[in-house]
Amino acid sequence: MNRAANAVSLLIAEGSGLETNALFNHRLGLAAGEVFETVSGSFLALDRKYIAAEKQAEIYEWGDELARKINAFRNTLRFRLIASGLSPIAHHGRQGAISDKR
Repeated sequence: MNRAANAVSLLIAEGSGLETNALFNHRLGLAAGEVFETVSGSFLALDRKYIAAEKQAEIYEWGDELARKINAFRNTLRFRLIASGLSPIAHHGRQGAISDKR
C-alpha cells in the first residue's frame, strides 16, 4: 500500500515535467491506477485485520476524491489535445496507450 500511495504523487510529479500534455496525461492515468491499487490494498488490510474499518473508510474516501480529481484533470488535457487537432489516445498494441509525440 505504501508503494502504491507514494507512486501517486511521484507519477504526477514525473508527468508534470514531461514535454507534452499527452505524456502527462498518460502518467496521470497511471497515477489513478495507483489510487485504485491503494484502495484495493486497504480492503485486503481490513480483511486481515491490519487496519480498522474506520481507517479503511478514510482511505476509500481519499481514493474516491483523488481519483475524481485526477480524471477531471485528464479530461481537461484531453480536450486541449483534441482542440489542437491531436488525438489524445493512439493504439499501438496496448489498450489506451498514449503515443502522441508533439
